[in-house]
Amino acid sequence: MIDPVVAPSPAGLLLEREHHLGAFADALREVRAGAGTTILVVGEAGVGKSMLLRELTRAAASATVLRARGDELEQEFPYGVVRQLLEPLTRTLEDVWHGPAELARSVFDPAPQAGDDTSFARQQGLYWLVVNLAERLGPLVLAVDDAHRADEPSLRFLRFLGHRLDGVTVAQVLASRPLAEVEHRPALADMLDDPLVHTLAVDRLSPEATGRYLEQAWPEGTHLAAVCHELTAGNPLMLRALVAEARGNVDSVDALRAFGVRPIGQRVRRALSGSPAALALAQAIAVLGDDTPVAEALAFTEVEPGAVEALLRANILEEGTNGLRFVHPLVRTSVYRLLSPVERAAQHRRAASALHDRGVGGEQVAAHLLHTGPVGDPWAAEELEAAAERALAAGAPESAAHLLARALEEPAAGDEQRARRLARLADAQSSAGLPDAIGHYERARTLAPADTRITLQYSGALAMAGRTADAFAVLDRAELPDEPTIRAALHAAALFTESPAALAHRDAVASGTPEGALLAATTAYELAMRNAPAAQVAALAVPAFTDGPPPLGLDTAMAYGYAVWALMISEQLDLARAELDRAVEVGRRTGALVVHALALVLRAGTHLRSGALQAAEADALQSLALSEHPSWRFGNAGAMQFLAEILLEQGRVDEAAATVAAIDTETVQPLPVVLLAEQARGRVLLAQRRPDAALAAAEALGRRVQAVRCDNPVYVPWRRTAAFGAAAAGQPERAAALAAEHLDLARAYGITADALLTQALVTRDVDALEAAAETDAPLVRARALLALGRARRVAGSPAAAREPLREAMELASACAAKGLVDEALDELAAAGAKPRRRGGHGALGLTAAEARVARLAADGASNREIAQELFVTLKTVEMHLSSAYRKLDISSRAQLASRLD
Repeated sequence: MIDPVVAPSPAGLLLEREHHLGAFADALREVRAGAGTTILVVGEAGVGKSMLLRELTRAAASATVLRARGDELEQEFPYGVVRQLLEPLTRTLEDVWHGPAELARSVFDPAPQAGDDTSFARQQGLYWLVVNLAERLGPLVLAVDDAHRADEPSLRFLRFLGHRLDGVTVAQVLASRPLAEVEHRPALADMLDDPLVHTLAVDRLSPEATGRYLEQAWPEGTHLAAVCHELTAGNPLMLRALVAEARGNVDSVDALRAFGVRPIGQRVRRALSGSPAALALAQAIAVLGDDTPVAEALAFTEVEPGAVEALLRANILEEGTNGLRFVHPLVRTSVYRLLSPVERAAQHRRAASALHDRGVGGEQVAAHLLHTGPVGDPWAAEELEAAAERALAAGAPESAAHLLARALEEPAAGDEQRARRLARLADAQSSAGLPDAIGHYERARTLAPADTRITLQYSGALAMAGRTADAFAVLDRAELPDEPTIRAALHAAALFTESPAALAHRDAVASGTPEGALLAATTAYELAMRNAPAAQVAALAVPAFTDGPPPLGLDTAMAYGYAVWALMISEQLDLARAELDRAVEVGRRTGALVVHALALVLRAGTHLRSGALQAAEADALQSLALSEHPSWRFGNAGAMQFLAEILLEQGRVDEAAATVAAIDTETVQPLPVVLLAEQARGRVLLAQRRPDAALAAAEALGRRVQAVRCDNPVYVPWRRTAAFGAAAAGQPERAAALAAEHLDLARAYGITADALLTQALVTRDVDALEAAAETDAPLVRARALLALGRARRVAGSPAAAREPLREAMELASACAAKGLVDEALDELAAAGAKPRRRGGHGALGLTAAEARVARLAADGASNREIAQELFVTLKTVEMHLSSAYRKLDISSRAQLASRLD
């Protein structure tokens, strides 16, 4: 018979945990009232977290409780804990898979899915899946034990969910050791610091509680309570271990002190030393993992069933939901450490082989292979690669990289297979922002120089690392198939950099005849940069979209972006907006992060050029919210550049300055983004009344623009900034010359309104102001009318000034250009009118988020549809609508459309 390792805890005995139970009862009441919450139970090993968690969930009798437990063996496999929580229900409740919840299908689908990084969309899908479950079943409790052993994607989702529980009948309860006792866990650290998480610290037992425990577990030892507390420091697990060993063996304080407290590991070793069968079974379950079915454990060890009973009686194992598990992680660790490193590797290899032979496959096999050396059979690498593909599909490239690195240790059939493994490892590392990706691409390309995919991915990684000249050179020197899509990718890479070879390639593109829609559109962008007529630009760009949209994916994203830019700067704004509406929907529906974020950035630019500033700001901000992924840092800069321009148009100069300051143009970015960011920086300097600095910045930008064949006055209007800077700095002749150059180039391009306005303002030419005011561009027209009204008032004709000033105010108000509205109101007052200032009320007073929500509601979308469209919570939609109703002075949805128009 095996001596018990720890004494059983008497039923119902939960000492000094009343505060925790009370806090959970309060949380449950709040959840039933619609206020979701997250509770994190934190305490050292053996302090009783698991027992407390079981009691907390037992108290939630009226809720649906979903349970999961972190496991060291499964940490490399994404969403393992989420799957434990949700999979039992999602298998049977097909009606919860609707709306954005569909985006989470891949979490539960064992088949990997190719495509973009989709981690944000997947989290959104999981969020709506939980919301759907709560609506279907009533209040939910998600209980996660040993959260410090959970996989990182699951922890990231649980934190994500915790920020969106207001109005959702869900409580999350997690139990974890303190960070000091575990390896680096970023998501868990964030949760511990999160003010929205209620942290409940679980302390050791007091001397009084130790005595109460002895009354139940060892009545004849109650006189030893003080020394028991002293020896165990009040740790409940150590107390149970001491009682299990001392009971029946000691009866005095001195004897107990002499007996002492042995570590759990020593007790396990001593208890199992006399039973080889029990030892073999315990070690097998330590390797196979908790919840191992009894039959599987017995087959693996070839021992008699009596060994199971012996381990259960010894309180080493207990019966879990699906099989046998250790009574405590410390006991499992102690048993596992009884194996030498060589024995552990052999056991894991044997487990992997057994599972593979049974056709199990999947993460279970790969988990064991991670703990072995090379197996030497092809199936091992295949299992690791398949698990890595599932990890990539689940948005966990870090885990995929670990699996692929292990797959590289297995023998390859030849250079081609090894190159493919190296490239896939580099893909995962690049997606995760890990070092060594470029090195692995280089090694892969050395082994397989003719592989087109490896070459394209290698070039992309170089570009993302800021090595744009190298990125172009890789494609330029490679022997790639002569296909339109690849030529478009090469042209897009050339647009990234200022190298002589890239400029020469661009020159060749500009003088050639493009084949294929995507290359035609990027060629249109090239010609626009060189100030070819806008009509010629549009003639190339428009068919690329009207004859069927160009390919839109991760490999064509940059070329696609340039193609849409060609539409924007040739003033094909309606077509650009329609195409980007389509692209946003594609990105939202498929969860393709880069596609979605890129489309939002470009649509922000289209809205800006159309004068729809609130819509532009909302898109720019949503793109930034989506784009936490390292592969999209260039897109972040683009969104921030647009945002700075939008803020300037709204008169929010300080915010614009802060936004521009956050754009890192010192690190090499795609060339167009750098140029536009520097243009925004010059405008900020003007708005800050620093004309000398603005002039210097604009002229420096001009030199760079001309050096890279990008002197289009509509795309990068640096001369406009320089002219205004020179005029304000007391250099009228220089200002006039710059304005004249700007207008000449604009006339050559065929879009002149902004250049006419610039010249009129610099030279104070009233006739030119009237000509500029004829444009359909709302912001340019508003500025021209404002300047015209001001000129008439100053000339002594206040009555004649009022009409253009009123129209300027209305146009600016429709655009939400608050700075222009304020200027127009001041001018109207100076002209003798009595305009009504609306302050923070009316459509102009809406924030970008409020305006977006209000517009969708006016178009007939429900609150739920709005939340799903914008990736926000229902509570957020309700908050924005309530604020919009107040500012618009309305009381119902039916009134929205008339107040927003």
